[in-house]
This record gives sequence, structure tokens and C-alpha cells, in this order.
Amino acid sequence: IHSKRKIIIQMKNVDEEGSVLMTELRDQITSYSKLNSKETQATAKPILYAALHALLRHISIHDIPETTRLGVDEEISSKHATVLKWGLLRGLQYTDLARSYLGLPRTLEKTRIFLSLISVGKTNEILQKELGKNIDTLKNLSVDDDDDDGGSIGKKADELKYVAEVMTFMTGHGRFKKDLNGSDLSKDAKKICRTAINKAEKLEKELREKMLEKAKEQKSADPKKTKEVWMEKDVRVEDREREEARKEAYSLSQYL
Repeated sequence: IHSKRKIIIQMKNVDEEGSVLMTELRDQITSYSKLNSKETQATAKPILYAALHALLRHISIHDIPETTRLGVDEEISSKHATVLKWGLLRGLQYTDLARSYLGLPRTLEKTRIFLSLISVGKTNEILQKELGKNIDTLKNLSVDDDDDDGGSIGKKADELKYVAEVMTFMTGHGRFKKDLNGSDLSKDAKKICRTAINKAEKLEKELREKMLEKAKEQKSADPKKTKEVWMEKDVRVEDREREEARKEAYSLSQYL
């Protein structure tokens, strides 16, 4: 019971934070739309994009109910995509935002279309230079500072997996040309995406190998420990409690 109450409180806090972030994004869009000069718009853009990225980061971190998430997706993709174009494109350079794009399918498709319309130079800047640099920052992650559940290194490995999935989507992989809404990336842009995919997948593999090595060392140090807790933890009870709490705690239109 106490565990369930704790989950409900956590979910309500997540929901409230998401509502605040969505309101802030709407406010920034309204303020930006009232600006008349390029100079004032240039000053306001970083603030606008920061509001977008804060919301995307929130969606990446938390398990947002599908109805709420898709409502946010509909609003961003149908009402605000044009004004948020460069914010969405620049969001691709951050590994910790990748999961949010996967959870917002219409926004992801809009972003793919935007990517197909910009120059190869800009694509290279966002995906090879900036995303590549952010991936490189994860190379020196050590399991020594991790907790028993894989901690940050496990989360970063997941981020890299999501990056590869987003980049794969950008290439139109598995889709017929007729299904790409007339917008397909150039060969050069696809090559840049594949470079990012390879880089993310390679480092993800290295991080997971570090995790496995740590698990083996822990098992060797404690022969009585027959389970690698971070790998084999049974989360079914926790998942069931979370789902029950989610039904009680969430108003599914809170963000809308």
C-alpha cells in the first residue's frame, strides 16, 4: 500500500511538472509570435527552443500516459511545428532527448520532413558535429560510480539505442518512397544519419560490455550472490503497481 501511494505521489508530481512545461512552451510560442523584427526574434529563439527541449526531456525521462503523450504530439505537430522547426531539428543533437521523439510519432515525422528540407551542411552540423560530440562525451563513462542497477551508464546506453532508432527513422528505412510524403533525405544526408547510427550503436555496445564486466566481477567477489540484480530484477510487481497507480493518479488530459 505504501509503495502504491508513493507511486501515485510521484506520478502526480510528474504530471504537474509536465503541465507547467507545456504551459511555458505555449507562452513562449505566443510571445515569439508577437515579435516583429528579426533581431528580437533571434534573441527570443534560444528561450523558445529551451522551453521545447525542457518538455522533450521531461517526456524522455518519464513514462507519460499514452493519451496525454499523443495529445502533446498532436498539438506540437499540427499547431506549432513551423515555429518550432529549428528547435526540433536542434533537439536531434542531444542524446537525452531521443526517447521523446520516439514517443511523439507525428512530431518525429515532422522533424524528418524538416531534416529533408535543410542543407547537407546544416544536417552535418547538427548530426555529425554536435550529436557526434555529445555521443563522444559518453565514452569515458565508468561503472565504478554506478549503482547496482546499472545506474547512469545503463541509462546512457539506452539513450544511444534511442538515438540509433531516431536516426534510422530519419533515413526512411523500411518505408516506400510513396509513403514519405514527398520528402526524402538526400543520399549525403542519409550517409550522415548512418554515421550517427554506427557511432551510437558502437558506443552502446561498449557501455553494455562494461556493465556485463562489472556484473561478472561482483558475482566473482560474492559467490553466494547467484543473481545479477541489475539484470535479473523481477519488476512485474512494481510494473503492476505503477499501472494501477497511473489509472488512479492521472487525468489524461492534464497537459492539454
